[in-house]
Amino acid sequence: MFNFGVMASGAGSNFEALLKQIQKKRLQAACCFLIVNNKNCGAAQIAQKNKIPVYHISALTHPNPKEYEEAFLTVIEQYPIDFLVLAGYMKKVSSLLLERLKNRILNIHPSLLPDFGGKGFYGLRVHEAVLKAHRSWTGATVHLVNSKYDEGRILGQSMVPVFKNDTAEVLAERVLKSEHKLYWKTLRDYASSLGY
Repeated sequence: MFNFGVMASGAGSNFEALLKQIQKKRLQAACCFLIVNNKNCGAAQIAQKNKIPVYHISALTHPNPKEYEEAFLTVIEQYPIDFLVLAGYMKKVSSLLLERLKNRILNIHPSLLPDFGGKGFYGLRVHEAVLKAHRSWTGATVHLVNSKYDEGRILGQSMVPVFKNDTAEVLAERVLKSEHKLYWKTLRDYASSLGY
């Protein structure tokens, strides 16, 4: 059994997929909080529905850069978390958080890293790049977060076929389904490897 927090920016489907695995008792874990940079995002609504505390931290709430960084620490200091899980979080993680939770922050990316990763590769841009490169396969990658976008140690990957008539939107949907299966298993296995 372990505790984790989540950071998200968008619809929150990966966040919801993790919560479903906890409810099914496949993932022996508890989600303690959600941090969002957009208070009206879908992830925030999912958290509220599941009675998970939501914290809005953004340049709007904390215009001062130092206070912005410290706001994240204030949240994680309230909860005894073992891991921080990024589920479609669109901002760079602060160096303070990286130091505090070294090798404990996970992210999921919609390609087979190291391909189609790094600054600027997010959302449909990733899938458009895969199609433009005429790849037969793409997929999802769960990795540890470090100071460089999408360059942390890879913990798990799943492969997804690319079909001739795919659009970026169709491919995105197929990859997302794969992410929902990959993320919870990788989190479970990584936690287990550390003795949880």
